[in-house]
Parts: sequence; C-alpha cells; structure tokens
Amino acid sequence: MNGTLVDDVLSFSGNIKNKNAELKLKNCIINLKDRSYQIFLEVIGNKETGTLQFFASTDKIDISIKNMSSQDFGKTFNKIFPQCIISGRFKLSPYQDYFAGTGYFKIGDLISRKSTVDVNLKQDQKGMFIQANLFNVTDNLRFKTLIPVFVKRDLSFFMKHDSLIKTSINGNAHIENILEFPDGVIVKGKIRSDLNISGSLDYPQIRGSVECSNASVIISDVVLKNGLIRIKGENNKFLIRDSYFMDSYGKKALINGIAALFFSDNIPNLNTDLQLRFDNFRLFDTDSMKINISGNGKMEGPIDNLKLSGNLKVPLCELVFSESDDEDRYKDITVINDIFLGKTKKEENDFFLYDINLESPKIKIVGNIYQLNFAGNLHLGTYNKKATLSGSIDLQKGRLNLFGKRMIFQKSKIEFLESSPFDPKMKISCSRDIDTMKVVLEVQNNPGEGMFLNLYSHPNYTQDVILSHMMFGKSSKDLSVGEAAQLAHAINSINKKGYVLSVLNAFQNIGLVDSLSFSTENKSSSLYKNSQSSSDKLNIRAGKYLSDNVYISVNKKQEETSFDVDLSVGSNTSLKVNTLGEVGVSWKFRY
Repeated sequence: MNGTLVDDVLSFSGNIKNKNAELKLKNCIINLKDRSYQIFLEVIGNKETGTLQFFASTDKIDISIKNMSSQDFGKTFNKIFPQCIISGRFKLSPYQDYFAGTGYFKIGDLISRKSTVDVNLKQDQKGMFIQANLFNVTDNLRFKTLIPVFVKRDLSFFMKHDSLIKTSINGNAHIENILEFPDGVIVKGKIRSDLNISGSLDYPQIRGSVECSNASVIISDVVLKNGLIRIKGENNKFLIRDSYFMDSYGKKALINGIAALFFSDNIPNLNTDLQLRFDNFRLFDTDSMKINISGNGKMEGPIDNLKLSGNLKVPLCELVFSESDDEDRYKDITVINDIFLGKTKKEENDFFLYDINLESPKIKIVGNIYQLNFAGNLHLGTYNKKATLSGSIDLQKGRLNLFGKRMIFQKSKIEFLESSPFDPKMKISCSRDIDTMKVVLEVQNNPGEGMFLNLYSHPNYTQDVILSHMMFGKSSKDLSVGEAAQLAHAINSINKKGYVLSVLNAFQNIGLVDSLSFSTENKSSSLYKNSQSSSDKLNIRAGKYLSDNVYISVNKKQEETSFDVDLSVGSNTSLKVNTLGEVGVSWKFRY
C-alpha cells in the first residue's frame, strides 16, 4: 500500500491479495477538509474482474458496480459472502438537508443458482424505498419495503422514529434458491407468501400469511423433514399454528406459538414463544445413531438469544460404534463416555441456550464386540455460556465379546457431576469364568484423573496366563508358534497403550467371527519365537457364536476342511458334531 498526505488530502493505492482473490485499490482519495471520498476497487476473481467506484461529497453520492462477485470480494478478507454477481448504479444529489435519488442493480446467479434479482432503489423525503423481484425457472418472489433511513449532507445516517415502515413479500420461492447455509447445514422448503408489514417501528402491524411446505432442516445428525410451517400475521405478531415435521415413521414434532416483531437499534428481531411437542419422534436417524423423543418443550426469547427447555423422554436411544483404525481398534469399549467427550469443553460462543431434562428408560449402545443397555435421567443446560451435564445413568445389562469369549457386565452407575460435566465418575466391570479362573475386566474413571482399564483374575494370574486362556483356552506353554505370536502381540499392546482391547484381528473386528487362530504342526512354548519356517504347515480355525449355547467353527488343516458344531446342554456338558461324521460328548468339572 502506497500513499501521500498533503494538506489534509490522503491519496493511496495498493493491493490486498491472498490465495483466493485479489483486491486492487486505485486512485483512492480522502479529503479531510471538504469531507469527500473517492475509492476505486478492482476485485480479481477466478473468472473475471469486477469493479466498484464510490464517490461521496456534500454535493453528490455516486456508487457504480460492474460484474462484482460478492463471493470473491469476501474472499479477499477471508469472509464467506453469498455467491452472486452485482451490476448497477445508485446516484444521489442534495435535497434540503439530505440526499435524494434513484438507482438500479441486477443481481445474477444468486447463491450459485440461476436466479436473477432486479432491485430498484429510490431515496426521497419518506426514506429509502426498495423494490426487488427474484425470479428463475421455478421462483417468482416480489419484495417491497420503505425504510425511514436518510443520508445527511454531512454523509451521516439517521432514521426518523416517527416515520412509518411498509414492507410486503409476495410470491413463491424455494429456500435453497435464495439462501445459503454453512457446511453441514441443509435447509429446504417451498415458500408461498402473502405478507404485509406496516406501521411505526414501535408497533408494526403484520397482515397476511406465509406457508412453507416440504420443509426440511438437517444439522449434523439432527434430521427434521416432511415439514409444514404455517405463519399468520396478527397485530405485531407472527402466529405459528398447526405446524409440524414428520419422520419416516409418521410420527410428528408439533410446533405452535407466537413470534413478536420488534426493532432493537433499528434492526428487526423476533421475540419467540414456541411450544414444541414430540410424539415418539425420530430426531436422529443415521446408521450410527437412532434416537426417538417424546414430551413437551419450549423455545423462547429473541432470535439472537434463544433458549430451548423442556422435559423429554427418550423411548429409543440406539448408538452404534464400529472400530476401524487398527491402532485404536478397541478403545471404543469406553463408548459409554464417548457420546459426551465428543462435545467440546471450551466456552460456547454461540447464542443458543438450553435447559432440558431427559428421562431415558433405555439407552442401547451396540458395536462389533459389545452391547450395553443403560437407563437414567440427565439434565443438559448452559450456565455462563458453558455447556453443563448432570445426572446419572445405570448400566442395566451388557456384554462384551473379548477374544471370542462373551463377558457379562455387572450392574453399575455412571454419574455426571456439575463440576466436571463431561468427565463422568464410573466404575464398571465385566467377567466370565474361563477354564480354572474368573477373568475380570474393570473400567474406571474419576473426574480429572483419566480412564483406567485393568484385567485381572481370581485366582490371581499374570496377564500372559489370563490372555492365553482367554484367547486359546490353554496354557501359554502349549501354544503353537502362530498362537504365541498373537499372545506376544496382545501383551505388547497392553504394555504399549494400556488397552487390552487392541489385539483382535481384522476378522473379529468386523464381526464375522468371534475367534480366529493360526497354528503350525511345530509346537513351541516360547512367547518370543514368533516366526515359522517355510516347511511349517499352517492350520486355521475360525468360529462364531450363533447364540450363547451354540458355537460353530471351521477348521482348515493342510488340505482338509471340516466344520464343528458345539452345543452346550448344561453347565458342565456339551455335545460336539463335525462334518467328518464324528460325534462326541464332553464333561467338564472344576475343583
């Protein structure tokens, strides 16, 4: 940027450039004596160059725009503006103690759509009159408004509070054709409007109606669709009656209430008081999350400071987590905490407030290797612009498939404290009798101290002994080379990351089998002899539980393949049948 200052006259020019766009300033002059301004801009975008010329003094105001891309203009300042191309001119000249004049602008490709908006401007003794017409192949929406805004001879703005405003919106349009939303937010719907607003700023009168059909709002995993919003004007209020969203199962979320129009610092706003009712409504409906809600809620307050409150029941809450990354494959076993840890702990910067009580008779969390059922009551809210979560949920039942063995969780409680809302206090454990030992996996979390997992047994055995019996049903000294390698990997995982849940292989991880082992004809009791010679003949055994009592496995030994079916008929007795025609009965006793 280069410039000079001579006799209170500042002249400058220069470039503003980043990786997205370039803005050139040419022949820019600011005269501090006569309060005149002259600015010429060139915005160099991806397709073409747009220009903006602005001249203002006590004698005239002249604004001229040609092929200006609002999006490219915003990119030069790293701001996101709606995409449109603007061309036109607005000329004003002195009239009494303010300026008056006319202008015309054409806005093309509105929001990257093939829509065009013709805008006519007129400034006179009543204020600024704006008439716009949006049209494309499907839409034709007409907008007229008179705003009592004036530009003084000294180039300052003022508004006459005793003046009248007059606005009308008529026609049809699709929301997605006229508005742009941030990534992750989708809003659609067809609007039919016959709305008129007139009167003073202190008490504007609203007449007519607006109806939005086929409305849908998708924000992250929140899905509102098949909506019908009916709005009717009465006095200074918008009345919302018999409005709803409908899920894929015919259940509705009903909306009724009012939104009063008011002006704050001459800026229009709405003071809302909406009643919400949910009838087993599917609010979240994705492959990983299905949540239904019932009950009553309320949305109230001005648009820039909304508050959502209510007492809601969650008839259905099903969360599905799949492990995919090999390094962190099994840490999702602590999934009871993940729903909340996914939220940011930093201070909230948005305006939305909430105060919601949730009664959850059944929260079902399922994954490839576990299934958990919770119930409880939670309170979600905001306090001093910080998200809060309190209450508790009880683990009613749960199971974990660990190394092909089904372990059962004990009943326990998870508490969310106001002092550490997203770092719950919990201690849960699951166990199973395996061979001559009872194996226990314990998950414990204390606020501020982090998660702790512990694997132990009764009687007390070392980890290699526990894992060997869990994974292969035998002592570590009887393992094959391939089995010893798997056990060594399991032990290394525990020592490396503190998780015992990162050692199942890919087949178990995607839920195809509950157990998978490799062995060779050459036996070894060494945990560190994890290589095999080329002459070793590999045997593979894979199995899956069809139920708690039925286990089916496939065995490939050299060139021979067979299938086994194990049927447990009692606590100590099982029946075994295979495709080789062999039938056997086994008894197991413990001392």
